[in-house]
Amino acid sequence: MTDQDGPGAKLGPVKGPGPRPATQPALSNSILIVLLGNLFPAFVALITGPILAQSLAVDGRGAVAAATAPLTLITTITTSVSPKR
Repeated sequence: MTDQDGPGAKLGPVKGPGPRPATQPALSNSILIVLLGNLFPAFVALITGPILAQSLAVDGRGAVAAATAPLTLITTITTSVSPKR
């Protein structure tokens, strides 16, 4: 046994703890993203609704309502009956 094998032996280069694991975003960031995602369609509808109403005549507004009513109904039904996870 040599002097370098004892308690005072020099060790090789010390490595750090390694790469950090991926962290999850803060809860407040997630809540903010969901809130903005839910408010954006309402904001767009609020802006585009008056523009469409101004540019369409009475018959045109009825046609748009007749075209969007089934889509809204189908969306509401599928959302309410879909399984929650």
